[in-house]
Amino acid sequence: MFKNRPQLKRDLLLIGSLIIIVVGVLIFSFATRKKAEVAIVKYENKTLFEVDLNSGKLKVNTDLYKAPEMPEIVGEDLFIAGEKETRLEFGKGVINYNNFYVIKGRLGYVLIEYNPEKKMIRVKQETSPYNICSNQGYSNNAPIICLPNYVFINFSKAVEVDGILG
Repeated sequence: MFKNRPQLKRDLLLIGSLIIIVVGVLIFSFATRKKAEVAIVKYENKTLFEVDLNSGKLKVNTDLYKAPEMPEIVGEDLFIAGEKETRLEFGKGVINYNNFYVIKGRLGYVLIEYNPEKKMIRVKQETSPYNICSNQGYSNNAPIICLPNYVFINFSKAVEVDGILG
């Protein structure tokens, strides 16, 4: 039993070294990770809108509807100021109220919140059986995937134009 003592020490030294290396790589990767500047909200890989995380500026690629009050998802329906909302279609249109955005996914409505203090975005509420999207919380670099609704929030750096070729 004690004959393998030197081999046990070598094994422990090797395992300890590997753990230290892995932890070091993880710390380095998290410390050097750069935060994104733009959140891109897509439905079925079609960009619906983008939010600049630094300024909160909205760039919409579909119909934009301004809401007078905070939209509210009740069951599978969307209400604004007590009225049932019916203008949104699957992957078409965005309802905006302050820093909140509502789109219609495959199963129902998805309420997205932009937080200007944190410079982050999250799915606040969605029509989904397990609410996995809203449980992911705020993000500014890890993608938020709302698979049942075919909604995907990706992050990227802002693209600056150096010149125009003609």
